[in-house]
Amino acid sequence: MLGVTLLELMVAIAIMAIVLGLAVPNFSRWVTNGRIRVAASRLQEDMQWARAYAVKANAPVYMQLEYQQAASPSACSWVDTLTQPAAGVAVTTATQLMNGPSMTVARFASEYNQVACMMTATTEDGTVSAIAAPPPGTPYVLAFYPDGTIRAPGGAPLESGSFLFEAKSDTTNFAHWTVKYYGAGELRSCASSAATANGNWPCALQ
Repeated sequence: MLGVTLLELMVAIAIMAIVLGLAVPNFSRWVTNGRIRVAASRLQEDMQWARAYAVKANAPVYMQLEYQQAASPSACSWVDTLTQPAAGVAVTTATQLMNGPSMTVARFASEYNQVACMMTATTEDGTVSAIAAPPPGTPYVLAFYPDGTIRAPGGAPLESGSFLFEAKSDTTNFAHWTVKYYGAGELRSCASSAATANGNWPCALQ
C-alpha cells in the first residue's frame, strides 16, 4: 500500500494554496466583469422594450432613470410609464407601465453587486444643445416616441447620450461597458475604452 510522507503532503498543500491564490482573484474579476456587461445589456433591453411599446401603442413611453443615489451609492434604477413624470420626482413603480420592465435600487444592488453606473450629458457632436447629466440622486427622463425617436420630455430632440457601467472600486482593473442611445432611435451596448467622469465614453468595440 502506497502512502505519502508528511513532507510530501505539506508540499502538495503548498502547491494547492498557490494555485488557488492565483485562480480566486481571476475568478472574482471574471464575475464582476460579467455583472458589468449584464447590467448594461439589461438597460439596453429595457430601453428597446420601451421604444417598441411606443411604436406599438402609438404613444410616448417615458423611461425615468436615476444613478448614483445617495441612499445606495452608485446604484441605478429605472421604470417605464405612459405619464410624463414631474421634474425631480424620485423613481417609483407606482406609475409603472403594466408589464413594463423596471429596476429598483435594491434589486440592482442585489443582482449587480459591486457594479456602479454614471450618466453623460445628452449630446455628442455639439449639433444639439447639451442637456447636462443630472447630479447623483436626481431623476432623469428619456421619452420614446411612436416614430422610433428618443427625445427629451416635451419632445425636444436629443443627439445622443450614454450610461457607463463599471466596478464600484478599482475601476482600472475591471471592464467598462457603455449603453449609448441616439436621438434617431439607435441603441448600442459596447465595451468602453475609457472611464472618464461624466464624459463621452467611446466604444472600444464597434
